Amino acid sequence: MHSEQKQKQMKRNLIASFFEGETLALFELCCEDEEFVALLIENESKPIDEVVTILVNHANENLI
Repeated sequence: MHSEQKQKQMKRNLIASFFEGETLALFELCCEDEEFVALLIENESKPIDEVVTILVNHANENLI
C-alpha cells in the first residue's frame, strides 16, 4: 500500500472510531447508506473533526 493510501486509510479509521464513539452506531453499517458514503468521500479532505461532525449529523437525522 502506498504511503498516501495508507494515510487515507488511517484517517478513515480515525473517522470511524470517533463516529462510533459519538453515536454508538456501527460505522460499517452506516456505510451501507449511499448518502453517508457520498458525504464521507466529498468531505474526507477536511479536518477529521469536521468530517465526523458532518457524518454524525447525517446519521442522527437520517439513520439512527
